[in-house]
Amino acid sequence: MAQSNSSDREIGLKEALALMTPDTRLNLEIFEGPFRGIVSALLVKKEKNRIRVSYPCYMGHPIPVRREAGVNITVGGDEGCMVIRGEIERIEKEDAPIVVIHLSSKGGMWTHERQFKRMSAEIPFIARRIDRRERLAFAGKTVDVSGNGFLFETRRTLPVGTRLHVDLKIPKALAPSPIIVRVIRVTVDHTRDPKINLVAVTFDEISLEDQDILVHHIFELEWKDNAEKHPPDSSGES
Repeated sequence: MAQSNSSDREIGLKEALALMTPDTRLNLEIFEGPFRGIVSALLVKKEKNRIRVSYPCYMGHPIPVRREAGVNITVGGDEGCMVIRGEIERIEKEDAPIVVIHLSSKGGMWTHERQFKRMSAEIPFIARRIDRRERLAFAGKTVDVSGNGFLFETRRTLPVGTRLHVDLKIPKALAPSPIIVRVIRVTVDHTRDPKINLVAVTFDEISLEDQDILVHHIFELEWKDNAEKHPPDSSGES
């Protein structure tokens, strides 16, 4: 059994529910049924051992969800994220479709690990500082990206806490996505050029649709990477 990160800790169902408030953005990792992947939704209502969330969509279109399908619910926070296991109980249709998710009685895990897989990817962007001390925009490309943020290289000095307005050219998006990011880490790779900063940013403001498109792009990259590393056996042997 894999060891948990030292910063992880288990949390009970009551505490897990306390971390959720109405209109909280949830990331749903659905791993059974016709759709398998991560989508975003909003918490509509919470009860003793279940939650009601807005019907999950991808690029504005409802995704097919199946009753009894397993799902991991992730809630982000300032210090990390909470992940709790659940099962889709039913779909209710009132003013708008609502998915009812029954939560695991074992609670979940509070972790400081990032809630999304990070993949190497070069996605072009144009950024400018929001603090008005530097009005000129600059162009760049991501080094790697996740549903929480991305890493990029620059010769500019961007202190931790700097906020940037970024137009990220996510593949398959109809137009560059306007996103607000915040610098959370700056490092230098001394084995390369010490004048180049590796800047990690987290998303402060991103639309649900843009985040869904980005996460699905990461899933496609992961799928292609796995396919290249583990090509199908063409020998005909079972």
